[in-house]
Amino acid sequence: MKKFDAKFIKYSVTLFVVSVLFISIGAVSLTRSSERTDKASASAKSRIEVLSDENVKLKQEMEALKEENRNLSETAERFSALNSIFEAEKMIESGYYEDALICLEKIDKKYVEGSFATQNYEKLLEIAKENVKND
Repeated sequence: MKKFDAKFIKYSVTLFVVSVLFISIGAVSLTRSSERTDKASASAKSRIEVLSDENVKLKQEMEALKEENRNLSETAERFSALNSIFEAEKMIESGYYEDALICLEKIDKKYVEGSFATQNYEKLLEIAKENVKND
């Protein structure tokens, strides 16, 4: 019986040491895996923050570009209106009063107001209307 007990104790101690060893290896592996997951999570969060900041900056830049586009469109409309006034003046000088009247009526007054061409626009419009009535 003593042999059996000695072998049993020897196997029990060996089994205990092996199980402690396996548990230790598992714990180290789990800890390393957890650390890698935490690092990856932190890295992903920082990337998300960076992308979020870039997105906000791009939205602000896009709004600024939209505003600039509106200003440029308004300037283009203003120049188009002024160009139409000059064309109407040429038409009146050439005797094409109906065409000049049509050209002047297409002009949006808000693009002419406040410019040097406001008085010229009104005079040309009156001249064109009078000559179209007379014809």
